[in-house]
Amino acid sequence: MAREGLQHYGEIYKCQIVDKYNLTDRKVPSIMIKGGFIRFNTLALHMLDDTPYIKILVNPDEQYLLAVPCGKYDVHAIDWCKRAKKTGKTEPKVMRSKFLSPKLYRLMKWDESYSYRVQCFYQTFEKGKCLLYFDLTQYVTIVPVTIETADGKVRKTSKPYYQADWQESFGPPLKELEDKVHQDFMAYYIANPNEESDDIDMEVFEHASPQNQDE
Repeated sequence: MAREGLQHYGEIYKCQIVDKYNLTDRKVPSIMIKGGFIRFNTLALHMLDDTPYIKILVNPDEQYLLAVPCGKYDVHAIDWCKRAKKTGKTEPKVMRSKFLSPKLYRLMKWDESYSYRVQCFYQTFEKGKCLLYFDLTQYVTIVPVTIETADGKVRKTSKPYYQADWQESFGPPLKELEDKVHQDFMAYYIANPNEESDDIDMEVFEHASPQNQDE
């Protein structure tokens, strides 16, 4: 006999909300952090309407990172994307991160041999303000590996490893996530974002060099 369903709507807060990683990690807006480089993926750019400039803020005590839209002439503005020469579309930009990336590694006690992908979610506030919230404690470790192809060639690639508590969980408790979404970040705010392809291949990111970062 089928059960009758929920007795009241508030019972949804007893549930875990299914994280997108349970479905596919190719469709998750995120930042990739590796050595001296960082890159926000295409989906993260689209969540802020492809705005060309952001501020990056880090809360080391609560271990989260924010991407906040800002104007081109803001003293802390970062151009986090680029225009494809052929199509004119907005694309992710691999950014040199000589100090930021190592500081994040030290803060999170990450292994310098690996890369880390951190998912984000979009938040809105009054007066059209918005941001992307990255919980640095919830990450995927990207480990470089080598595989042998059918023709006997050895190829370098990477493999994602998920946190142990994700193995038995469908995602974060709904109440916990909503509490994060409703945190007050107004002290960080600056400008409205309305100023003016797929992810970069992981192999490109892994082999990024200073000579090709600004192309």
